[in-house]
Amino acid sequence: MENDGFFTVPLFFDPAIAEKMYTRSNQFHELPDEAKQRYHHTHNKASRGWVPLGEEPAYEPGTISAVEAFDMANDIPADHPAVLGGAPSLGPNVWPEELPGFDKDVMVYYRHTTDLSKALFKAFAGILGQPAGHFDAISTDLALSTLRMLRYPASFGDVDERNRGISMHTDFECFTIMHQNAPGLQVIHRHTGEWIDMNPQDGFTVIIGDMLERLSNGHLVATPHRVVRTSWPRQSIIRFTGLDGPVAVEPLETMCSPSNPGRYAPVTQAGWLHGEIAKGIANMDDATSADPRPH
Repeated sequence: MENDGFFTVPLFFDPAIAEKMYTRSNQFHELPDEAKQRYHHTHNKASRGWVPLGEEPAYEPGTISAVEAFDMANDIPADHPAVLGGAPSLGPNVWPEELPGFDKDVMVYYRHTTDLSKALFKAFAGILGQPAGHFDAISTDLALSTLRMLRYPASFGDVDERNRGISMHTDFECFTIMHQNAPGLQVIHRHTGEWIDMNPQDGFTVIIGDMLERLSNGHLVATPHRVVRTSWPRQSIIRFTGLDGPVAVEPLETMCSPSNPGRYAPVTQAGWLHGEIAKGIANMDDATSADPRPH
């Protein structure tokens, strides 16, 4: 893990729960665009709901990502003090009225990945020289922990350095719990710089994110990854596990020494997350001529 920035975890619940997520993802993404437009992510302050093809930020300048998403997170009531106070990315989920039971099926999966996140946080606390409950107070129900139901269309045109399933990036939270049903995900080998295919498996691929890299003072390394354009359709279910938005993140004293002083300036989880997304949105201006649709 420390050398590669990723590891695998066996599936610890009924595989039918994951399969149900792919079914639900297909059901939503196959709704007419006019119906999905009601759930567009810009219609609510928490950025929950539909992200159409062509609207994913360009994490590499000059690229465009061909992916459609449905985004949700922990459901925070609109009258919660944090929501009323304007905390970014917190609020109620939006659910497609056309699909009865959609919310219940998705929340079952979200709760399972929350359980896994808590177990992983205990393990990471040990690696960082902290008590097992170190993350309990800084990754609560108000953490910036989004789940995305992603669908990548098949592409029968040119696949080049400009056109991606999703362009190269590291994730902005602590770690990401990934499940996929077809090949396409690639990660960079830390030592050779080569792209490694991460094919589907029975469990999860867990990828280290920016916040753990900063907390560990570079001992744990955030993993650059991407999804290539493929001639087959592909789906993935991605759970980002982050910290509460206002939490200040800087190298822990246990990870610093006179020979290895802190390398990272303090940032907040929310500030880093939204700053990196803003960079990706700005990069989209350089890629507007690319067409992400299947052709």
